[in-house]
Amino acid sequence: MNPLTLAMFGAICAYVLYEQLSFHSFMSKARRLSQQNQVNEAINHLHTGLERKLFTVPAPRSQIYYAIASAYLGKKDFVSAGKYFQHLVNQSSPFHNSDANERLKECQQALKAQGLAGAIEKTPAHLSASAACLENGKKLFKEGLFEESYAEYLRGYDLLLDGDNLTKFRLITHLSTSGASCGKLEESVFWAEQDVQNSREPALQFTSYSMGSVGCVGLGDLDRAQYFCRQGFLLATDLGDKKQIGRFMGLQANVLYDRGKVRESAKLAEAAIVEGGTNPQTKIAYMVWAKALLTLGDYDRAVEVIDASKNEDAASSDSKNTQVDASVESVKVQALIAKGELDQAMDIIDRLAPVFQGRLQISAVVQLLKVKVYARQGREREALELLAMTRTALEAKMPRHRAMNMSVLETSGAVYYDIGDTAKACDTWTKYISLMPSPVRLQKAYYEHGRSLEALGEVPKALVSYRKCVDTGIESRSVDKARERLSALSNARAND
Repeated sequence: MNPLTLAMFGAICAYVLYEQLSFHSFMSKARRLSQQNQVNEAINHLHTGLERKLFTVPAPRSQIYYAIASAYLGKKDFVSAGKYFQHLVNQSSPFHNSDANERLKECQQALKAQGLAGAIEKTPAHLSASAACLENGKKLFKEGLFEESYAEYLRGYDLLLDGDNLTKFRLITHLSTSGASCGKLEESVFWAEQDVQNSREPALQFTSYSMGSVGCVGLGDLDRAQYFCRQGFLLATDLGDKKQIGRFMGLQANVLYDRGKVRESAKLAEAAIVEGGTNPQTKIAYMVWAKALLTLGDYDRAVEVIDASKNEDAASSDSKNTQVDASVESVKVQALIAKGELDQAMDIIDRLAPVFQGRLQISAVVQLLKVKVYARQGREREALELLAMTRTALEAKMPRHRAMNMSVLETSGAVYYDIGDTAKACDTWTKYISLMPSPVRLQKAYYEHGRSLEALGEVPKALVSYRKCVDTGIESRSVDKARERLSALSNARAND
């Protein structure tokens, strides 16, 4: 054998040995992740090997396909498992063909028992790593695991292949949605902007305009929120999509509400429902309408609006919602608490609690309402225990969720006042005011702060807070009550 041939043979042997060692290390990591119950991470790791073509010879790639299929089978995800077993069978792989065929039949039988016969054949033979992350993220989001779904979508975005624009823009849309759901408002708005600037698919653009508006309202950037609403409304108008027109009218009503234009927001929300009809897209309009009525002190009408939304949901064949949205229903609970109808409020809370168990953010909203009812019922110990438990859970899982952090503060201030700890109530409202940019929420906070100070005997300071409440110029029940207290305290001081 001449020296050149010998050198080439040596290089080939060295490459084969290197690839075998690399493959062994690669598969060892996948097994280790699976043994640690990190199945999604193991699947993503295996997909990386396929997408980045780390191993090009048939045997290792077939083993990766088989490992991915087996991981999905272990999760009882029979459709995904079946796709990969089907791929091995179609390729007539000599390495796992017989076993893959048996496993494919097992998946088909399991799906048939679930009434999903043919589901494997209706989908592509295999998914890219990014598309797999997209599907996993959707499942996590449905389970209320918003932080985990965001991380999964982000992983999918990092694994994108050039030219896979459809998966790219779907991932971006879901990143915006899940980001908002787990309190990453800046990130949510960033992804929304990326989508609307580059995507040409109206369904994705509508979602991104919507999430951009909601995120900017949460950040207190109402001008940008209005921009997203306007762009979404213009797109819906161009397409003649009445449902989406109603959706963005409702979102615009939400911006008006946060600007403190309460009565105008109620009128626009009502118009949104008339324009868009009753469907999941106009759900926010019902919520804003009822929220505005609650702020104005029209508690009975707020309850009627929420009940009307539920009745329309039941009658509408177009509605995709099977449960009353917790944020909408919470407005009714708040109205009932304000009316003093605590038993009715608790009935709704008890009905919602098991529905949203395991979904931390929505469950926390329900629990905080329960805390308020306990406090009003004089159940001080239960109120404080549940408040502490909810706060601890949110701090552990959603420390950056600004909206939930503010909800905890708002609930704490109300509860401390109701149980007679006015000093803590005053401190809590002081902190809340320092962090809250929304005028419509500030006016209520100023009133609550004022009455806490008044209860402490700090009348001059109470007068200042009541005056700040009135000076917001917002039409609301809190401003009316602050004005009454200003008058009463000023008269009392004049008579001294």
